[in-house]
Amino acid sequence: MRLSFSIAGRRCTVDTTHVHELALPLDLAGGSPRWYGAEAASRRAFSVGNFTGDTRLGASCNVRVLELNPHCQGTHTESWGHLCDDAPGLATLLDETLLPASLLTVWPEPAADCPDTLPPTVSPTDRILGVAELRPRLAVIAAGFNRALVLRCGQDDDTRPDPPAYVTPEGIQLLLAMGVQHLLVELPSLDRLDDGGLLRAHRAFWELDTGSRQQPPVHARGRSVSELLRIPAKLADGPGLLELGLPALESDAAPSRPRWYPLLPEETIDKELRP
Repeated sequence: MRLSFSIAGRRCTVDTTHVHELALPLDLAGGSPRWYGAEAASRRAFSVGNFTGDTRLGASCNVRVLELNPHCQGTHTESWGHLCDDAPGLATLLDETLLPASLLTVWPEPAADCPDTLPPTVSPTDRILGVAELRPRLAVIAAGFNRALVLRCGQDDDTRPDPPAYVTPEGIQLLLAMGVQHLLVELPSLDRLDDGGLLRAHRAFWELDTGSRQQPPVHARGRSVSELLRIPAKLADGPGLLELGLPALESDAAPSRPRWYPLLPEETIDKELRP
């Protein structure tokens, strides 16, 4: 099936059979990436009375109890409730699931070369996504495709950097000035894994003062951050539609399944329409 839509005066089409998964599979056998010292995601058979929900043990059906920490295991999406008191659940705050978006490859720079605000503790091996790297990349975003932004971190080899790169608050402010409302990254966090609890990039995204646990401004409450994506190398940078799959879970964060629908080239559509 094809979906056609108009945005910023441009007629666009996507093919729903050509969809690309951007989520890491959440391996409940313990194989998923995990951060911050979290235990691996796991599952066990539900047991009550004489019933144990495992067909291998003779049960009539499998009934699993899942144990996971969305922030620390696998692809997840979070709301401003991550930082604030008494926030509504993620599913309540986010009512958009199909978003005009752009996929961009960015190259983190050494911390020593970045003039932006950095955490109190910085390692010589830290790599940063700041204004100097982001500004020229953002210049190529097509009109209307700035609602969501998917950032793929380029690298020179097949290994992920250790420690992971992170985003500066000035970089976040630049994204907001471009109109980005949903930010998706391969990184385990927008911020340095150990930044003393400041979370400056997260706070910049939801326009929260340092240390504040109060609600953000009304215009910032519908924003979301998705972390720990896996973006296939074969996907080309450019515009598309992002499907942000979220469970109806009343929590500040939840496992998510972002999926990418690239725009069909105009010449492909024209060719197929010819008699």
